[in-house]
Amino acid sequence: MLGKNTFFEALPQKISLSEKLNYISLPFHALIQCKWNHSAILLRAKYLLILLLSLRTYKKSLAAVSSLNLSADIDTDPQVPLNYITIGYLSTNLSIKDRARILINHHKFISSTLQKKAIDTIYRSDLEIFSSDVGGFSLNVSLGSPTETNKEGDLSLHLYFKNKPIYQLSFSFSPGIIFGLKESNVCFLTRMQTAKGNHELAREISSSLCEVSPQWILFSGLSGIAEALSIRAIVGISSIHQSSYKASYAEQFKTTYDNFFEALGALKIPGHLYIISLPLQLKPIELITRRHRSRTLKKRKIRDSIREGCYHGIKAHLSNFSY
Repeated sequence: MLGKNTFFEALPQKISLSEKLNYISLPFHALIQCKWNHSAILLRAKYLLILLLSLRTYKKSLAAVSSLNLSADIDTDPQVPLNYITIGYLSTNLSIKDRARILINHHKFISSTLQKKAIDTIYRSDLEIFSSDVGGFSLNVSLGSPTETNKEGDLSLHLYFKNKPIYQLSFSFSPGIIFGLKESNVCFLTRMQTAKGNHELAREISSSLCEVSPQWILFSGLSGIAEALSIRAIVGISSIHQSSYKASYAEQFKTTYDNFFEALGALKIPGHLYIISLPLQLKPIELITRRHRSRTLKKRKIRDSIREGCYHGIKAHLSNFSY
């Protein structure tokens, strides 16, 4: 029995009663609207059972998402507070409890850390945090909602070149303890993907920037954001537990995730996760073969300029920022 502490207390007071009821009835509508086949009904029934057994958690999730206090003109997805019960949200090997803890922590962290104007911009369109000229064309890094789905992360860094989307890196702000770390917050990196149809532009960027790839550009950007927020670790997901993993593309996933993290010198821990301590501990330049040193230094300088640019780009939007 819920008593006086209802879900309504967690919802913004400005929204109508019908909208509040919509948040609560959403999973029930999902069951009714699902395809009428045996497996789909069983899956929806499972979701409903999980929800009914975790009403208190749902209330906390609802309160955390509502704490963003988005402006009325911004479209919101009532599914977001329910993401934690979705199979594959963030990772395929997280418990429901941990998925809920990450979802709640992420939204509370955002609402308490960023200025309201910045939060609105992130969820309305994109918040640009870095811009540079590459071969006479603008290269931009922005922070926004994930495209297509937020199952693979609650926020995304987007890379644009020639006004076209090139690459996306998705992540969530998670309690470090979930991964056995002492840090209050870590960046849980859950998705890295080239935009469909723009692989040629991605190669053009790499060629123009001493082979610094779009993946490296956005990872450098995430490092800068983490530094601005006093976050000292990034936790990388392994390929086999990435939400969209398919065995038929195992090598591509391994290259994108496992090989990339290993090249960073990440520590692999139980649960097929990678811990990247910040700032990155790079190989001393003296240990780089002489013929590669100049190019290595150029690549590091480019990555550092992106990291520093994103550091200052997000720093200006922190709630405690002052000139």
